[in-house]
Amino acid sequence: MSTSDLIDLTGVVVLRRELLDSGYTDRQIRTMVKIGELHRVRHGSYCDATLWESLSPADRHRVLSRAVLARAHPTTVLTHVSSAIEQGAPVWGHDLTKVHTTRTDGRAGRKECDRVQHAGSMPATTSRWSTVCLSPSPRVAPSR
Repeated sequence: MSTSDLIDLTGVVVLRRELLDSGYTDRQIRTMVKIGELHRVRHGSYCDATLWESLSPADRHRVLSRAVLARAHPTTVLTHVSSAIEQGAPVWGHDLTKVHTTRTDGRAGRKECDRVQHAGSMPATTSRWSTVCLSPSPRVAPSR
């Protein structure tokens, strides 16, 4: 897959707080998920359920990546396999249930159910790709 083959996923993730600001209640959000109008990407993050069903596993990972970044510290960038997928690399059977990130301020690593925040420093150069901050290409070696 090349970068020209990637689906534009800009703005597909909507946060709970944005839905509440738009006038929806938690009960309405739960109902929209239950009837298949919204898909819960991760805690507090949603996307259109029809869109979610139409996406490939790699594109679903890209949506999950956006959901993780939407609630992450501003210095967080995608790294490892998540950055590679965002740049169009083939998936090769990797676990796509976890998004790999690194904070550029060197803060400690941590794990959540759907995110692995790696510890370490990052080069000063990060790039933006389709509104997503990425690590430079040499840093995208997939981890297992």
